[in-house]
Amino acid sequence: MSDPQISVRGVSVRFGSHVALHDVDLDVSAGEVAVLLGRSGSGKTTLLRAVAGFTHPSEGRVYLDGRDVTLAPPHARGLGMVVQNYALFPHMRVADNVAFGLQARRRSRREIDETVPHFLEMVGMSAFAQRFPRELSGGQQQRVAIARALAIRPHVLLLDEPLSALDAPLRAEMLEELRGLHAKLPEMSIVYVTHDQTEAISLGHRIVLMRDGRIAAEGSPRSLHDEPPNRYAAEFFGQANLLPAAIEPGDAHGRLVRVCVARQVVRATRTAASPAAGNALLCIRPHDLRAAAGGGHGGDDNRLSGRVHSVRWLGATQRVMLGIDEVSIRVDLPGNVEAPRPGDPLSLSFDPERAVLLADT
Repeated sequence: MSDPQISVRGVSVRFGSHVALHDVDLDVSAGEVAVLLGRSGSGKTTLLRAVAGFTHPSEGRVYLDGRDVTLAPPHARGLGMVVQNYALFPHMRVADNVAFGLQARRRSRREIDETVPHFLEMVGMSAFAQRFPRELSGGQQQRVAIARALAIRPHVLLLDEPLSALDAPLRAEMLEELRGLHAKLPEMSIVYVTHDQTEAISLGHRIVLMRDGRIAAEGSPRSLHDEPPNRYAAEFFGQANLLPAAIEPGDAHGRLVRVCVARQVVRATRTAASPAAGNALLCIRPHDLRAAAGGGHGGDDNRLSGRVHSVRWLGATQRVMLGIDEVSIRVDLPGNVEAPRPGDPLSLSFDPERAVLLADT
C-alpha cells in the first residue's frame, strides 16, 4: 500500500489547562474522503486546524506526503481550505477571489488567466466571474470559496463545516456538487468536518467519530451504522434503541445468540464489539422494527411485545413509542398504514441480523 497523504501521529493540543486533542493518530489515503464527525467541542475542528497549520500541536507530528510539516506555516503546506463563512474578500470580484492564491504564489499571468475560468466552470460559476460576493447567494459564495481552494491544485482539500450556513435543500444540492467534484479530481484527498451525520454518511468514504478530543470510532458509514463498536457510536448514528439485555446461559458463542430483554427472549447478532457473556445492550434501529404479523410465522417469530405509549405522524413515517415494562422502544412504521393508538398492545418483529450486541459500558 502507498504511504498516506496525511498522517497525524500522537497529536495533542492544549490551550492553557484545556486539552482539546488527546494523543490522536490518523491516516488519510490519496483520493479518500475522510469525515471528522462529532458534537461541538469534540476536537474535530482543532484536528483539522492542526493539519492545516493554523494550530500547532503541543505534542506529536503532522506529515503530508511523508514530509514533516508540524511547524510549517499554512501557506507552505500546499493545502486548499474552505471555512464556514467562506472568507471571500468582499472588495474583490469573483474571478479575483479565485485568482488570489495563484497571485500569492507568483504564478504567471497566463497561468492565472487559464486556471481561473477552468475552476469557475468546474463549480458552475463562470457566469458570475465579475460579480462581488455580496451579489451572490450563500450557495454561490460556497462554490466560489471551493474554486479558490482548488485553483492552487492542492493534493488535500480541507472543509470546515462548509454547509452549516445553508438551508436544508441547498445543503443537499451542495453535497451532490461535492461528490461530483471529487469524481472529477479522484486523486485529491478531502477532510470534511461536520456535526451532521447525514452529511457524513452521504459524503464520506470513512467516518472518524470524535468525542472529548479523542477518536471514539472510525470506519465506513455502513459499518458504523450497522455494527457500531461502542455505545457512543450507536447513539450518534440513527437514534438507535439501546436496550438492556442479558445473554442467555449456554448461548454465549456463535454469530447469532439468544438474549433476554425485559423478560422476553429474542435472537441477536454478536459482533467484535459484543461482550463474551453476561449483560449487554441490544442495539436496534427504529426503522428495522416492524409490526409483527399474527401467529409468529414467516420471519415474525423474533419479537418483542408491549403497549403503545404515543404515536407521532412524520409524513413518510410515524414514530411509535412502545413500552415493555420499564423499557421504552422507538419504532418507525410506514406513514401510510393505520397507526396503533396509545394503550394498544403491539408486537414488534425484527431480523436478528439487524440487531447487534454491545458491551454495556
